[in-house]
Amino acid sequence: MSEPQVEHARMLLGHLGERGLGEPGSFYAALIDAMMRADRRNLAKLENSFPDLAWAVRLYRFEPGGYPRLCALAGVALRGAGSDE
Repeated sequence: MSEPQVEHARMLLGHLGERGLGEPGSFYAALIDAMMRADRRNLAKLENSFPDLAWAVRLYRFEPGGYPRLCALAGVALRGAGSDE
């Protein structure tokens, strides 16, 4: 994984409440909220400008095992929540 993907995985998980990762700034918090609400077509549009963050959101929302993969990438222990449940 690229360094930006690790950074954005940590940013997403921090925004979702994972301890020890911090909360992103207000712009990125709003962008994550928008990406989490977007349908696939609109997420693809946002991905043009923010590819690594959209990659993390897409993994979390749509890929089986995405949450555990993000946690492993970010170096955090699973807490039993996520898109797989």
